[in-house]
Order: sequence, then C-alpha cells, then structure tokens
Amino acid sequence: MKIGLFTPRRTVIVPEDRKELARLVKATDMAIVLFEIQHNLRKKTDWLMDNIETGPQAKYKAHEIIWECIFEEFQDWGINTEELID
Repeated sequence: MKIGLFTPRRTVIVPEDRKELARLVKATDMAIVLFEIQHNLRKKTDWLMDNIETGPQAKYKAHEIIWECIFEEFQDWGINTEELID
C-alpha cells in the first residue's frame, strides 16, 4: 500500500491493486461475520440441533448444520474469501 493524502487528522490509504482494495472494503464485513460466528452461532445452532435424530449419522448432520450456518453468514455479507486471498 502507498500512502495517499496526509493531513494532521487523517491518513488516506490508496491501495495499489484490486485485491488490496477489496480487502479494505470487506474488512468491517469480515469482522461482523466473525462476531456472528463467535457470539451467535451457538444460539443459532442450538435449536437446529434439538431437532436432529440420534444415531450414527447425527454427528455428521450436526457438522453439516454448523458449516451451513457459517457459509450462510459469509453469503449474507457478500464475502467471497477466494477473491480476497492471493
């Protein structure tokens, strides 16, 4: 990154490429998704897991439910990690 404008109050960062710009733009969205995963995923999955039948496939179904919830958060916030990583 290169520094663009500088004033005593604020520094504006001018990204050098598209991926850098995408990372800057999506930084807050990523933080929100991580917050959702950290604080609300358990609440969200608790009621889903209550309806899972017990048995040999229950462990895999629970795993699937959790990953679906995580994927859904990324989709809801328009985050495609493949676009953000070199």
